[in-house]
Amino acid sequence: MQFSASFLTVLTAALMAATPALAAPSAAVQDRADTSIRVTLSDNANEFARQLDFSASQGKKDQTISTGGKFVQVELNIGSGVANKALRCQAIGSSGQVLKFNRGENLNKATFGDGGKGPWTIVGGKATTISKVTCSPKFT
Repeated sequence: MQFSASFLTVLTAALMAATPALAAPSAAVQDRADTSIRVTLSDNANEFARQLDFSASQGKKDQTISTGGKFVQVELNIGSGVANKALRCQAIGSSGQVLKFNRGENLNKATFGDGGKGPWTIVGGKATTISKVTCSPKFT
């Protein structure tokens, strides 16, 4: 079956008018910023292992998530719509000890942040059990 170009243009316009939500994203969708707060735990630099979602805290209150497993790197990613860009997190080992991390010139840090500079590596570079991660606006 063949249709003329003008018929298809009219048909397309009619369909777009009947379904305006498909025509263009609403202002609410366009204005919505990324409010996610995620910590990615990996067992080496090339392999993804686990992602923890701290978005419910909105970066305004403490939130702890149990993990389990051995990891080498952690990375905090704070969405553009989260007001607290200075949010930091802390990883706790299997014996309750605070684990320390390095990133660039930041050495032996008990907390880790985003800063857009990539993952933090556990001191010593060996896979270590992380039993839980806490993100808190109180950490500095």
